[in-house]
Amino acid sequence: MEYFYQYIMTPTEFQDWKMGVVGTTGLARDALHIYFGLGLFLTARFIFGDRPWSGPAAWLIVAVFAMLGEVMDYTGKGNIIALMTVDRHLHDIVNTMFWPTILLLFGQVIFARTRKEAPKLPDQIGDQGLK
Repeated sequence: MEYFYQYIMTPTEFQDWKMGVVGTTGLARDALHIYFGLGLFLTARFIFGDRPWSGPAAWLIVAVFAMLGEVMDYTGKGNIIALMTVDRHLHDIVNTMFWPTILLLFGQVIFARTRKEAPKLPDQIGDQGLK
């Protein structure tokens, strides 16, 4: 974790950054968790494109960031957020992961359905298409 603190940010810097975002946007922390998770998921899906693994990979990225954020909250000694209960940290992770999970499940169902119903191209039909 020291490597992370040295090159990325310390828990105190993370808390300052989060409070700056809360103050700038005027949104509640719960809403920011929801928007962050949804925005990160959609951004990752856009970057990965329409590949079969892009949904699960984007979901995993959001999960890693959600857990990393909660670790930063938990280790932020001297901050009021560090005094949160485990239930509150789990609540934040659920808020962050809710819509990415719904979109992943919905996307997997739609992707599976369109893959089954995809029309065959003329070169896949073979001689049957010529009769």
